[in-house]
Amino acid sequence: ATLDKRIADTQMPLVTIANMKNEAQKGNYSPLSSAMIKAIKKTLAAKKQVVIFLNKRGFSGATMCKSCGHNFQCQNCDLSMKLHRKFNRRRKTEEAKLICHYCGFMEFLPKACPCCKALDFEFKGWGTQQVELALKKAFSQAHILRADSDTVSGKYDFENLMKAFHDKKADILLGTQMIAKGLDFEDVVFCGVILADVGLHLPDFRAEERVFQLLTQVAGRAGRRKEQGTVLIQTYHEDEPIFQFVKKHDVSGFIDWQMRLRKEALMPPFSQMVKITFSDPDKATAFVMAKDFEKKMKHLRGDFTDLEVNFAPAFFPRMHNQYHFHVFLRLLKTSINTVLEKVKIPEKAKIDVNPASLL
Repeated sequence: ATLDKRIADTQMPLVTIANMKNEAQKGNYSPLSSAMIKAIKKTLAAKKQVVIFLNKRGFSGATMCKSCGHNFQCQNCDLSMKLHRKFNRRRKTEEAKLICHYCGFMEFLPKACPCCKALDFEFKGWGTQQVELALKKAFSQAHILRADSDTVSGKYDFENLMKAFHDKKADILLGTQMIAKGLDFEDVVFCGVILADVGLHLPDFRAEERVFQLLTQVAGRAGRRKEQGTVLIQTYHEDEPIFQFVKKHDVSGFIDWQMRLRKEALMPPFSQMVKITFSDPDKATAFVMAKDFEKKMKHLRGDFTDLEVNFAPAFFPRMHNQYHFHVFLRLLKTSINTVLEKVKIPEKAKIDVNPASLL
């Protein structure tokens, strides 16, 4: 069964695309395109509410020294730390912290670069905190609520935020995935997506599927009751086919397109996959374990002609102070269990049959 209409028989929202490359050419490097600002102004003038979505919390995605190029990375994960700004009410000062979104490691942003002692940093990428500042600057009279894991940490924080928005105590709700689905506010007639490219180009055959689901869910927050809503999606890749399916609310067309691509590439559901991950604090140990297992599996290809074996470092090679390497098995006809019964899986290995993510 499909849900092809809304409960109040309201028309599906009108979805438009804003090309952020054009904004940069005009000299606009802020998170808000001119079309986004215009749409929010129109909505607020009509005494209606706005939902803005960005799937990145914090202030910025990466912090770098402008003089020497030093990049602040997590000591446990070798990934860029995310800058978070917070006002300390007790000290009456703003604190800047660098936080790893994967293991939670945290440290204060130093006043000077630890490598060259320079005082000037460059902050790359947008987070919800930076978007909040841009919204406050553009709409100084509007009341803005931000819903992300920094503002929603207590048991009732999210519930209180949603109640305040429902009671019209705020004009704009800005948030991450937690506001993408399940929200039903009568006066929300406009939804804006700050950066639809997040997660789109990951090396995973399910990447487009996840982004399509998320954008469809976000679009579903606009115009749910009395009037048709509007949705504006900002992207640097306007020509990607996925956005045409989102604009037309064409779920079946998207599924058919994805199924064709997966059939051509022999990806699930046209094959079975297993991801076996080898992890160790010592990089060489994890690497050797994975390569040894890969060699054993390749020896089985004489018995199973449809078995394909591939070795690859994890997309995030070091997380939680562990190095990770994957061995991928792909089968077209033979049962996965039949193959795995032929080989002993090392105790340290983690097996994921038909994994939700290849990363």
